Amino acid sequence: MVLNSLMHRSITDGHTSRVIIYKDKMIMENPNSFCTMGYLTVHNYIPVAKNPTLAKFFREIGYADEPGSGMKRITENTILYSGKPPIMEDKEMFRVTIPLTRDRAYDEIELKELVEEEMNGNRNSISYSVNFDEKKVLKIMEKHPMISAQEMSEITGFSLRKVYSIYNQLKEKQYIERKGSDKKGQWIVIKKNNFLSSNDNENCSVSCSENCTVNSNEKKVLEIMEKYPLISAQEMSEITGFSLRKVYSIYNQLKKKQYIERKGSDKKGQWIIQKKE
Repeated sequence: MVLNSLMHRSITDGHTSRVIIYKDKMIMENPNSFCTMGYLTVHNYIPVAKNPTLAKFFREIGYADEPGSGMKRITENTILYSGKPPIMEDKEMFRVTIPLTRDRAYDEIELKELVEEEMNGNRNSISYSVNFDEKKVLKIMEKHPMISAQEMSEITGFSLRKVYSIYNQLKEKQYIERKGSDKKGQWIVIKKNNFLSSNDNENCSVSCSENCTVNSNEKKVLEIMEKYPLISAQEMSEITGFSLRKVYSIYNQLKKKQYIERKGSDKKGQWIIQKKE
């Protein structure tokens, strides 16, 4: 990233390049002569060396490869480290946000699969899309723009720390902004089309449409979970023959359909069956 910042820095700009490290992410900012003015991925990025002489020097001494290789390498290594792609913004200051924490446990095979999906363009969750928890918060926020973090925590069941983390992610992805003070202000939802989907059935009931029914794999997991509520994901994988990634995917689907919920911590908690198929 340091070499990339040197090769792509706008030399005539008086701003300073900087790296800011937080607990959950690292941000690098670099003065920039932007070409796109928006978000970049490995699929819409057109490599342009802002300082071709310097770029050529680094290539000749073996510190750099062909143009665009840095973008690919940063994306690959970020996913291998955190399970999530970086967020790259091409503006007056080129900004790269590297996630430093994982949403859940991944094994080596799963991480390599995520990299392959991202690099081949088969991954649905591009870096600035929203996940299920973020969608839940966005929908509540749209209906109740003056909601407090404490109220959001009570409605969603998320901890206050998680609520603030989701707020920060949504602000970073430019889905929301805050107008006014923390006590008397309100939330403005900037983007809507990516999360107001008719296929989201957060509040589905037992007798709702086919989106709330369970398939054979989910039914298999439910039956095992009912017998062994303290079962770990690794044990579920061994019993069912599913990969760990598939087990976590089924867990997420069953939570979405409100068939299960988790009580307690990941290590010492247990699964509660809310609906029986």
